[in-house]
Amino acid sequence: MTRSASRAAAPLAALALWVHAASASADGSGATSLRARFGIGAAEALGGSDSLDERLRGLERLGAVGTARAVLRLVRALEPGGSAKAPEERLVAVRQLALHTEDPNARRALARVLAGHFASSSVETVSALDELAERTAALALSRSEQPDALTALGKALESPGRAAAAAEAALVAHPPRDLAPVLEAASLPSVSLALVLDDLADQRGFDTLRNMVRVGTPDVRAAAAVALTRLGDFETVELSRHWLAPNEPSVLRVAAARILAIAHAEGHSRAIAALLDDPSTAVVAIELALAAPDPALVPHLARLLKQRSAGHTEDLVAAIGRAGGDLAVQVLEGLLDDDELGAAAAYALARLPGSVASRALGRALTRPSTRRIAARAAAARAFLLDDAPSNLQRTLDLLLASKDPADRAAAATGLSILDPDRVQGFVSSGDEPVVRGAASCLLLAPTDTAAHVVERLLGDARGDTQTALALALVVPGARDRATTATLIALIDSGGAGAPLAALALGERDRPAERALLDELLASSDPAIRANAALGLSSSKESDAAGRLEAAYRLETNATVRAAIVRALAARTEPSRARVLGIAAAFDPDADVRAAATVAPGAQADALAFGRALAWLPVVESGSGRPAEATLGIEVPGGLVLPAATAPDGMVVLSGLAPGPLALRVAPARDRGNASERGIGWQAEKQRR
Repeated sequence: MTRSASRAAAPLAALALWVHAASASADGSGATSLRARFGIGAAEALGGSDSLDERLRGLERLGAVGTARAVLRLVRALEPGGSAKAPEERLVAVRQLALHTEDPNARRALARVLAGHFASSSVETVSALDELAERTAALALSRSEQPDALTALGKALESPGRAAAAAEAALVAHPPRDLAPVLEAASLPSVSLALVLDDLADQRGFDTLRNMVRVGTPDVRAAAAVALTRLGDFETVELSRHWLAPNEPSVLRVAAARILAIAHAEGHSRAIAALLDDPSTAVVAIELALAAPDPALVPHLARLLKQRSAGHTEDLVAAIGRAGGDLAVQVLEGLLDDDELGAAAAYALARLPGSVASRALGRALTRPSTRRIAARAAAARAFLLDDAPSNLQRTLDLLLASKDPADRAAAATGLSILDPDRVQGFVSSGDEPVVRGAASCLLLAPTDTAAHVVERLLGDARGDTQTALALALVVPGARDRATTATLIALIDSGGAGAPLAALALGERDRPAERALLDELLASSDPAIRANAALGLSSSKESDAAGRLEAAYRLETNATVRAAIVRALAARTEPSRARVLGIAAAFDPDADVRAAATVAPGAQADALAFGRALAWLPVVESGSGRPAEATLGIEVPGGLVLPAATAPDGMVVLSGLAPGPLALRVAPARDRGNASERGIGWQAEKQRR
C-alpha cells in the first residue's frame, strides 16, 4: 500500500460520515439542495445566538452542509471583523474548513490562519485554542496536497516561529506526493526546511539539502548536512572532519560529531570526547554519548561527572552505564554510596549486561552502606535481565528482618519482584513500609491479589499507604470491587490515587454519580480529565460517545485529547466516527492521531502493563535529602498510576509498558490540602 493510500483508508472512511452533505454539487443543487438550504438557515440562526455552544454548533452545521455557500460562511467568519470572535469559534471554524480543502476559498482562509491572521486584530497573545487552530490549519493544507496549499506551507518554513513549527509538523504528518511547491516557496534556506527534509527522508530533497550545505548559515548548514547523512550521502563525512577544527562554530562541530556517529565512521568517539571536554558543548555532547555509546567515552564522562559543574549528572551516570566496559562498572560501583548519585549508579548497574556488573552488585550487597540500594538494583536486574547476584535472596531476607523501615520497604519490593505471589501477604501485613514496598509490584501480582487489595484493604487504608494501594485500581478485574464511596474519597483527597478513581467512576457511569463524573471531565487537572474520559470507553450509557465528543471539541491538552480519542475509538457507536475522523486527519499531536486507530472494544488501560520498570528516587529540592512523597506516574496513553515512596525516598514500580513517563510529585507537607476535586499535587517533572 502506498503512503497516500494508507493515509486515506480508515480516517477517510470515518470522515465520510461527517461530511456526507458535501457530496452535493457546489451550488447546492440536486437532491440535497433543500437539505443544504435548510441546514444553512439553521446554522445562521445558531450563529446569531448569545450561547457560545449554539454558535459552535452552527459552525459545525455549516461544515456538515459543505456547499460552496456554507464554506464561504465559514471563510467570512474567520476574516477580521468576522463572526468568529472567540478562540473557541475560530478553532471549530478551522476544523470545519479542513473538511473542504477542495475549495480554494477554504485553502486561502486556512493559509491566513496559519500565518496568524486571526479574526480579532486586537489579540496581543495567542491563546492555546488559537495555536491549536494554526496547527490544524497547517495539517489541513498539507493533507490537501494542492499546490497553493503547499506553497503556503513552504513560505511558512522560511522564518522561525509558530507558523514554521506548524508547517514542519504538518508536512511530516501528511507528506505530500509533490514536494516541488514546498521547495520553490521556501526560497530562503532555513533550519525548519532542513528538519522537514530530514524527517521526510525523501530523496527528492537531496539537491536542496546539498545547496543548503553550501550557502546556508552555520546552523542551516549543520542541519542540512545531518539530513544528507541520514539520506545516505556519506560525502558529508569528509566535510565533517573539516568542521571538527577548534576554530569552527560550535554548531558545526556538534553536527560533525553527529554525522560521524550516524555513519559509524572512524573517529566518532574522539569527536564526541572533544565536545565533552569543551564546556561550551558538554551538554549536547552528553546527548550524543547517550545516542552513540562507546567505552572509550567513559574517562571523559567520568571526568565531567567529577567536576559536577556541568549539571545533568544523572544523564552522565546513564551515559557511563550505557557505554559499558570494565571502567564503567568501576566508576558506577564507586558511586553507590554517593548521597546524590547512588540511586542513578545502582540503576545503571541494574541495566548493564555482563557478569562484571552483576559481580559489582553482589559485592555491594555485602557492604552495609550500599546493601539497600544494591538490593533494589539487583532485584531490578533480575526483572529486566533475568540475571541477579547469587546472594540477593539472602540479603533481601536480612533486610526484611531489619528494624529500619527503609530496609523493610526495599526488601518487600525486591522479594515481590522475585516472587509476585508474595505481594498479597506483604500488603496484608500491617507494616506500612512493607505494604507500600510490595504495593509497587501490584502490576506483577495475580489479579485476585489486586481484587483483595481493593475489596479488603483500600477503603480502610489512610494517607500514603492508601495511595500506594490505589495502584490496584488499574487492574480491570479488581477496580470493579471498589465501593463508590472509596472512589469518591480518593477523588476528594486530591491525591495521586484520584485519577484511577476517576477512571473507575467513568466505567460505571451510573446516574447517581453522573454529576460528579461530568465535574471530573471538566476538572482543571488534565490527569483527572484524561482518566475520567478513559473510563467512559467502557460506559454502558448510550450518550457516552456524545459526552466524549463534547469533551474533545475545545480540549487543549494533547494527553487529554489522546485519552478522549482512545476512549471513543474503543466504543462502537457509529457517531464516534465524527471525532475520530477529525482527530485522525487534523489533530496536531501524533499520539492523538495514532489513538484514533485503536480497535473497538480495546481496554483503556491496556497500555499500562509490560516488562519495563520505573526507578524513581525522590529528593528534597535544594538539599538532595531523600523525601517522602506520593507520585502520580503518567504512562503512555494517559493513565496516571499512584505510588508512595519508601522512607528513603525510593519507588521501584515494575510491570509497566515501555515508554516515557511524566511524574507529578506531592511532598508530604503539601498533601491533603486539595482545594477542588482532583487537585492537590501539581509539581510536574519529565522523565524517561
